[in-house]
Amino acid sequence: MKKILIINENPIQNNQLTEIMKTLDYEPIYINLYQKALSYIILPNNPKPDILLADITIPNEENINLLRMINAAHPKLPIIILTQPTNNNILLSEIKNIANEIIEKPFINEKLELSIKTHLKIHKIVKNITKCATRDFFKINDFVGTSHSWLSIINQAQIAANSKQNVLIYGEAGVGKNLLSHIIHDESLRRHHKFISTKITNDEQIIRKHCQAAQNGSLQLKVEEGTNFDWQSINAIAREHNMRLFIIYKQQNSISNKYIQNLFSIPETQNIYIPPLRHRQEDILSIAEHFNKYFSKTYCKRHASLSSKAITHLISSPWLENVRQIQWIFQQIIYNHSPKTITSKQIIETNQNSPWEAGSQQKKHVKLYTENGKLRSLDDIEQEIIRHALLEGKESRCEIAKKLGIGRTTLYRKVQQQQSA
Repeated sequence: MKKILIINENPIQNNQLTEIMKTLDYEPIYINLYQKALSYIILPNNPKPDILLADITIPNEENINLLRMINAAHPKLPIIILTQPTNNNILLSEIKNIANEIIEKPFINEKLELSIKTHLKIHKIVKNITKCATRDFFKINDFVGTSHSWLSIINQAQIAANSKQNVLIYGEAGVGKNLLSHIIHDESLRRHHKFISTKITNDEQIIRKHCQAAQNGSLQLKVEEGTNFDWQSINAIAREHNMRLFIIYKQQNSISNKYIQNLFSIPETQNIYIPPLRHRQEDILSIAEHFNKYFSKTYCKRHASLSSKAITHLISSPWLENVRQIQWIFQQIIYNHSPKTITSKQIIETNQNSPWEAGSQQKKHVKLYTENGKLRSLDDIEQEIIRHALLEGKESRCEIAKKLGIGRTTLYRKVQQQQSA
C-alpha cells in the first residue's frame, strides 16, 4: 500500500483528506508540525512515504525553510502543497522551487486525487530510469575516521570487497552498518549490479523474488534479535542467482549474547564489527568535521569552526545514537544558525531537541520480552540496566554500584566484561 505523508496544521481538514486516502486506498501518515515531519523523514527506521502532501495555511519563511530541509533530506520525494492564494511573490516563488505542484484551497477532491496519482506515476518512471542510469558509487573514504578501530574496519571492508564470501556486519544503531555494506558492494566487481535491502525471512518466495530482481548483485538481510531463519535455504537460493548476502545485525547493547554467537557460526561468512562511538572517541571529531563541511556545502552556508569547549563536549559525550546523532545536530545548527563558530551550548541545546534525546528524557522502562515475544534472560536485563546507569554519566561508579545493590568490585568486573565482549 502506498504511504502518503500529510503535514496538516489544520486537523479539521483531516476528515476530507482521509476520505481521499480511502478512495485511493493509500495509507495516510498524519503529522501536525513541519519540524516533526523533518524528524520523521531523517530517522532511518520510519517507513518511507511515497509522496508528501503539505498544507501551508499561511505561507511563511519558517515552514518553507523546513520544507526545503525535507526536500534536501529526501530529494526524490514528490511534494504537493495545498495553500491559500497569496500576493507574496517571493514566498510563492520559493514554494514553486520546492513543490512538484501547488493546489490552491479550497480544492476539489477529484483534482487532488488525480494530482496524487499523476505524481506517483511520474515518480515511478523517474525511479526506474534512475536505476538504469549511471549513479555515484560509495567509496571506502565515505566511512570517516582516524582510530585504530576505523583502520581495522577499512582493512576488513577492502578484504570483503575482493572476496566472494557473504558478510555479517554488526554493531549498535547508527554506527554505519548500512553504509559499510554499500561501500563493500560498490568497491567489488558487483558494483554495476543491484543492491537490494530487506528484512530476513523464511519465506523462500520472497527471498527468491529479491534474488531474481538483483541477479549477480547483493542482497542485504536485516536481522532482528531472536529471529530464527533457515540459513542453508536462503544461501542456496542466493547461490542459484550468483548473489552475495550481507547480514545486518543491530545489537541491543555492547555485551555479547548467545544470539550473536549463533550468527558467528554461519559458514563462509566474514564478520565485521563496528564499535560504538564511545569506544572510538578518536573518530568523533573527524565525523563532526565531515558533517560540518557536508551541510555547509549542501545549504550554501559558511564553514564554521569549533570552539575548544565544543570539541571537549563532542569527545566526552556518549552519543548513544552514534553517527546519526552527530549528523542531526550539525544539520540543525548549520541550517538554522549558520554560525562562525559552533559552541558547546549550541550542541547541547540542539541535542536536547533531537528525536532521540527527547525520547531518552522520558522515564526508561526495561522490556521483559523481546520483539518476538520471548522472555529475556536475567543476564540480558541486568546488562541493560547497568548500561543505562553508566551512560547517564551523572554519578560516580561507586554511587552507581550502591544504587544497583552490588559491590564496586562487582560493577567494575561487569563493566570490564562488557568492554571486552
